[in-house]
Amino acid sequence: MAPVLEPGLQRLLDEQTAKAGAVDEQVAFQTIVDKPAAPYTGCYAHTAGWRWNIPVQHRVGNGVVYCSRYMSDDEARARLLADSGGTPVREPWLVRIKAGRRIKAWNKNVVSLGLSAGFIEPLESTSIHTITTGVLRLMNLFPWDGMAEPLVNHYNSLAQYEIERIRDFVTFHYHYNQRDDAPFWKECREMEIPDSLRERVELFRQGGHIYKRDGELFTIDSWVSVMMGQHVEPQTWHHIAQLDPRELKDFMGKYRTKVAEVINALPQHAEFVKQYAPANAQVWDSGRR
Repeated sequence: MAPVLEPGLQRLLDEQTAKAGAVDEQVAFQTIVDKPAAPYTGCYAHTAGWRWNIPVQHRVGNGVVYCSRYMSDDEARARLLADSGGTPVREPWLVRIKAGRRIKAWNKNVVSLGLSAGFIEPLESTSIHTITTGVLRLMNLFPWDGMAEPLVNHYNSLAQYEIERIRDFVTFHYHYNQRDDAPFWKECREMEIPDSLRERVELFRQGGHIYKRDGELFTIDSWVSVMMGQHVEPQTWHHIAQLDPRELKDFMGKYRTKVAEVINALPQHAEFVKQYAPANAQVWDSGRR
């Protein structure tokens, strides 16, 4: 029998999941755009988690993600309304976060894709990526001649590796924090972390070594950004990359000049979006009635 795909948040199989995640709830709502949209998503830490701000052409998505042991639903709602600004489109709604993964993404003739296969939390929006990789993985391992255990086992091994590396990247943000203003962040610094994450961080600390293996989503640039951004820095450098200080200064100066030339030639973000993929405000208005 051919596999049956199981998409979405509704998990049809009653199966144990491997737990993950430091937060367990989120409150979200949308506001009307009353100023030019920023060309980036904003993520801002608070005492029990973090808040997001996602601007699009005619609205802004806002949300507070939090640990319910350190913040109540009412407190999260009040923080969301106070910090988001703008004119609310509708009342905030609550979403319970059930973090973890299926022990078997492919179980008998059912293949779970995207959120039904596993979810860590919203800090990294990975569901479209994992749907795509899951479909491609199934196409590559599809049992044209009937169900075969080696194909199923290999699929599950690859799916597990992928989501556990996503878990590592998200966990890094929480564990390697320097906040001393809230018990939540202290707990995150003291929590047990996977060996795979600890080994990756120590490899970077010891000599600037960093890598991306097949099956991993996050790039070398992403890992360098979060490590350096949270003050995890190499104790030395890779000596193959060593340059004379004058050569390095000259190289970086020319590089900055080139970057500035490219940036100055680009249109403003809102202008580019309006030209490339304009959205009619009436479409949004009709959708929220």
